[in-house]
Amino acid sequence: MSPKPAPNRSGSAPAVLLFLLVVLGGLAAYLWLGAAPSAPIEDADDLGPVTETEVVPEDRIPSSGTFGERTSADEPGVRGPEELGTPAEDPERFEGRGSLAGVVQTTAGARMPLNWTLVIEPSRSLLGRENAVQRRIPMTSPEGATEAEFAVADLPLAGYDVSAEAEGMNARPIPVLLERTSAHAYVMLDLAPAGRVRGFVKRADGTPAEGIDVWLFAPDAAGLDLPGSDARHQVTAPDGGYVFETVLDGAYVVSIGPKLNPLVDPVKVTLQGESLTVPDRTLPELARLMILVLDPQNQPLGGARLRGFGSKGASFDEVSPPNGRIYLENLPPGSYEFTIEHELFAEGRLARRFTGGEDENAVLVLVERP
Repeated sequence: MSPKPAPNRSGSAPAVLLFLLVVLGGLAAYLWLGAAPSAPIEDADDLGPVTETEVVPEDRIPSSGTFGERTSADEPGVRGPEELGTPAEDPERFEGRGSLAGVVQTTAGARMPLNWTLVIEPSRSLLGRENAVQRRIPMTSPEGATEAEFAVADLPLAGYDVSAEAEGMNARPIPVLLERTSAHAYVMLDLAPAGRVRGFVKRADGTPAEGIDVWLFAPDAAGLDLPGSDARHQVTAPDGGYVFETVLDGAYVVSIGPKLNPLVDPVKVTLQGESLTVPDRTLPELARLMILVLDPQNQPLGGARLRGFGSKGASFDEVSPPNGRIYLENLPPGSYEFTIEHELFAEGRLARRFTGGEDENAVLVLVERP
């Protein structure tokens, strides 16, 4: 029995090889199609202008607000301003102590005052002022010096206003910020001679008004137009002029006439520098009244007290001298009523009305008490 021929396997090998090539080709096509862009790449000229985006440093990021409409709460992966550690929100910004040094200089060739005061107080504008302390440190300068140095240690980190004070000298405060990253500061302060306020008062006919009271008020602390209680006083010279010396920079009210009864509307002025000239003030036609107080025997009576008021707010409180004559001058037009009292006699009354420019005398005889 002859042996069976072996099976022919040469035909299966090409088939397997072909199958593998097809599989590899499909895989390559899949990979190529997956890596290809979904849209054709545009030409660079079609992309429009390129906008550069500014990279904002952390110290310029606002301490409040958001980026667009999202916050760190909306998207945990984005840090909000509260997480960036900005200096304004650094909890350790004002922890620690610092120091302050500097020099005080005079202007316009003025000499340093022998005695002056270094003033350190909470700032009116800087952050950290709630941590500040207030100090007034008396200082002494060498005779003839035009500047003086100072140094202050162991200050709480905070926002300060620093200035020098001296009698008859102007000084402006300098804001100084002491913080953790800048705990030591050097400042330069200026002292300048105080200025003057001057002006002239005229009568209704244009002639100089001599002997008229002039008051320089500082406005009250509430910022009202009314003058405060602190006031300086001058009387006009024969040429009608007045001068207030060594006036510090600031806002003031100039009032002409009796302190509580100005003859014209007060004027507000601001001194900034060496000198200020107030516009000339012209008075209305003013009246004069002399009241002679007599006792029941028609003898001059001293010690009688006169009180009165005018229709425009004027008020009076005078005591008669031994000759019994009470002079009321520079009375603006209006109605006036007076009461005269004496401990030994009955009360007397007097009324007058002036239209302007009158010069009158009145006699008032007090009678015995009933």
